[in-house]
Amino acid sequence: MKNCLLLLACVMIIGTTYSQKISTPLELSGFKTLTSHQQMINYIKSLPRDKSPFLTEDFAVSATGMKIPVLKFSTGEFGNDEKKLKVLLFAQQHGNEPSGKEGVLMLLSKFASGELSHLLQKLDLAIIPMMNPDGNNSDKRRNGNGADLNRDHLILLQPENQGLHKFFNKYLFEVSMDVHEYGPFSRDWMELGYRKNSNVTAGILTNINTPQAIRTYSRTKYFPWLTAQMKKSGYSFSEYTPGGPPEIEYIRQSTFDINDGRQSIGSLGALSFIQEGMNGRDSIDNIEVRAKVK
Repeated sequence: MKNCLLLLACVMIIGTTYSQKISTPLELSGFKTLTSHQQMINYIKSLPRDKSPFLTEDFAVSATGMKIPVLKFSTGEFGNDEKKLKVLLFAQQHGNEPSGKEGVLMLLSKFASGELSHLLQKLDLAIIPMMNPDGNNSDKRRNGNGADLNRDHLILLQPENQGLHKFFNKYLFEVSMDVHEYGPFSRDWMELGYRKNSNVTAGILTNINTPQAIRTYSRTKYFPWLTAQMKKSGYSFSEYTPGGPPEIEYIRQSTFDINDGRQSIGSLGALSFIQEGMNGRDSIDNIEVRAKVK
């Protein structure tokens, strides 16, 4: 594997706070209104490209016909320098999990301002802020066809995922992160009287069809490093292990089937992760903290 410390730094691009220099639509609203698909498009068009050069392309069209852009950051021809890591970051597969999208838009402002441009000497970075514009605009988990995008990465019935995998196969990214939110307000747990939540959780590859060497590296190198970084940043952190109370729903290491984004991409040889931040009581609740912790 290429430079391990660099690899960890790339994956850790999310998971820190940002002092934005270019305000996002969410910030301009005073953290009162979530960013719509059209606002995102307008925001991307407004970003300067001189300090951190990037290109945009529409890699897919949603079930209801909305274009889905990806931003490709590189100091040269994207994906053409074998000395650089190719990193893919995508957010908001689930429309009612908006903080990943909002955090990614804040990340874009850091690149556009030049604050993170030094990273482009070592990597080519592709960023997809919004995988599910249909769900985003309706504040619903599923896309316009009523499908859960994060359960469609094996048979690829949905146009959003067809475009994502075609884009992945074009460049064969070496690192990938899929950004989500988990619901901390389980009624069953609340009735039981106890549940421990974390600001940030992360899941590594667990499916046996993903390469053993990458799974071992994730467990022994990446995860301990990430735990230390989260502690240093002052955020509570744990491995993503969803499930319900005893006798109701067993606790598991996130999804382990190969039909989700993390495991499917991991089976193609990428060092792939999922990040799950803590959702609110609704999509807008505590959105400033939720977005910044991304």
